[in-house]
Amino acid sequence: MKNSQTKKIYIKVALAACLVLTLASCEGFLELDPPKTSVVDENVFQSANTADAAIRGIYISMYSSTFTANLINGAFLSPVLGISADELDFFGTEFDNFKNNRLIVSDNNILSVWNSGYRIVYLTNACVQGLRGNSNFGAAQRDRMLGEALFLRGLHYYYMVNLWGAVPLVLSTDYQTTGSLPRASVDDVYGQIIADLLEAEELLGVEYFGTGKIRANRHAVSALLARVYLYRGEWQAANDKATQVIGGDYSLPDAEDVFLVGSEEAIWQLQNSATPTSNSIETSRFVPNNLPLFYVNQDLAVMFGEDDARASWLGSFEYLGEEYIYPYKYKVAVNTPTGTQEHLVMLRLAEQYLIRAEARAMLNDFSGSLEDLNMVRKRAGVAEIANVSGQEALLGLIARERRLELFSEQGHRWFDLKRTGRIAQVLEAYKEISWDSNSELWPIPQAQLLANPNLEQNPGYGQ
Repeated sequence: MKNSQTKKIYIKVALAACLVLTLASCEGFLELDPPKTSVVDENVFQSANTADAAIRGIYISMYSSTFTANLINGAFLSPVLGISADELDFFGTEFDNFKNNRLIVSDNNILSVWNSGYRIVYLTNACVQGLRGNSNFGAAQRDRMLGEALFLRGLHYYYMVNLWGAVPLVLSTDYQTTGSLPRASVDDVYGQIIADLLEAEELLGVEYFGTGKIRANRHAVSALLARVYLYRGEWQAANDKATQVIGGDYSLPDAEDVFLVGSEEAIWQLQNSATPTSNSIETSRFVPNNLPLFYVNQDLAVMFGEDDARASWLGSFEYLGEEYIYPYKYKVAVNTPTGTQEHLVMLRLAEQYLIRAEARAMLNDFSGSLEDLNMVRKRAGVAEIANVSGQEALLGLIARERRLELFSEQGHRWFDLKRTGRIAQVLEAYKEISWDSNSELWPIPQAQLLANPNLEQNPGYGQ
């Protein structure tokens, strides 16, 4: 296809996406040259090579070069949800709305996350439509790519439903229809997530496509399904999916090796595709340069004992005579002469053990639950727990371990406090505030309400 024709088609689709999302920067977006891996139109799906380029384009789009333009980029969600909960603090005032749990409808950070989330959804929809029933190339190639697209759509809706609750369920690229959709119920959104992931699980194999673990496989889908079932309180299903992943070719390495490119624990990693030889952008937010940005609060920092190997995930920085502890899971600067050493770990084995431990506790399999909990503790080098005095105590131990193991990773703590109903109790005590239950959800961006009269605002934020 000639470049001028490609650009024309890309602009048409980009315009549709801008209309769907009401992107404030739409004009600038249209002026960009079309990336080789952009979704354009049905011609993309005439060959396996161009179709695969479209799928690669989705992964690339997920790793933006800016901090706030990407839904799941850890450089944004990890820190702001950390300060929204009781994990992190922030040196400055830029994110006080998140820190104080007093968000506003005009916050451009929230608008950027909403827009980027739906942009990825749009791209996945285009791939699902172009690949489903496609006979232009081999069924095995088609199914793999379709499975990846469905996984990525389910992943983004998982984050969106946990941030905003009910959201529009956009499943096509027809902007004339999708641009005016009302919010679907939380149950309906989760129903679509599960349907997408179950189909993806059937389509994908356990082998990774390409180099490393940067393209989703069946185990990545099962791992996300286990998390979703846990959030939905479907304990047996969560147990079963986590068991499938735990039985895969993964292990718990030393704490120092968890976040490396070749990690034996990683189930799926997100590559910094802005520069293929770059490392995780997460270091840009967490590792101090001249002053600490996001840093670990004292309550959490002291939970890591001297014998806990995970203490290596904490760094220390002195500023104006004060010591600040910061997340140090990722240690290598984004651009370094030594090349790529770390990718952003999106799904990993320790979480699956903790998912199964919680599911087993809810199923009254206390011995099995303790066994899983102790697998994580053993890797950390801390004493195993021999017995527990009941379900409530066991769930408390699992929650504590999740806080230690998963801190500063894509909002786990914030989502855990919400789903277990402990957010008011914990944050009232920690932040010394009167908790407003409306703060559990982000506001629908004001720009979206103005663009789509069928949207309703979340309670507590006005209209």
